[in-house]
Amino acid sequence: MECPYCGREVKEGETFCECGRPINIAGASGGASAGPMTAFEQQLSTQTLASVKQKKRLPILPLIILLLVCAGVGGFFGIRMIQDSNLKKPDTWEVVDRPEYTIKLPTALKNDTDRMVEIDSTVEKLDFFSTRKAAVYVTARRLTAAEQEMYKDTEPKLVVNNNKTMTINGQKIEPVERGKFMIFEYSAHRQNYISSTDDLWVIEANTVTKKAWYTIEVYCPETEKDTYREYMLQWIDSFTPKT
Repeated sequence: MECPYCGREVKEGETFCECGRPINIAGASGGASAGPMTAFEQQLSTQTLASVKQKKRLPILPLIILLLVCAGVGGFFGIRMIQDSNLKKPDTWEVVDRPEYTIKLPTALKNDTDRMVEIDSTVEKLDFFSTRKAAVYVTARRLTAAEQEMYKDTEPKLVVNNNKTMTINGQKIEPVERGKFMIFEYSAHRQNYISSTDDLWVIEANTVTKKAWYTIEVYCPETEKDTYREYMLQWIDSFTPKT
């Protein structure tokens, strides 16, 4: 026989249809019920198939909210992954052209002057670029007329080597020559330089022109120096002063 509510075929002897409503109620195909309808049967007899399906549906709004939250979380971590990978892809880096210098950096490194800290009253803060895993700080100290005269016939790297000493935690750090730079490498605790950690690996590069002493400090998490060191040195190598 047929269910009087949904039209499905119901086997003989079955008292309930697949739609969940009783078959042996008054007016159903195949005969009258064996007795008076219960309150539950009376309630079911007034329902339509559409109303039953509607009750079985999952709420749409919570599902939409859940999907949006998942998309937001996925997008957040996706952006992080893209930024981190950009630091290690030289073919995606771009030249930053400033009045005093040029340098080729990952596009993930954004200029963030709010993170600049005072180093010395004689040092001019030029730019600070940062992202979650790295930062680059460019500064300059103008040479006095006496210094310009003193250094005019001296190799820039010798000027840096003879004037710069570095002592960290009681340990003297010897500079290493790299092209036109003298390089110092050391670990340091610097607050708010990069957003992922304050425990940093620092590569400090110094070079001198006829008018200024430039320092380029590059940072990454100390625990990830082996991952980023090669690329940090490439950023330093690309630095070209104009004065």
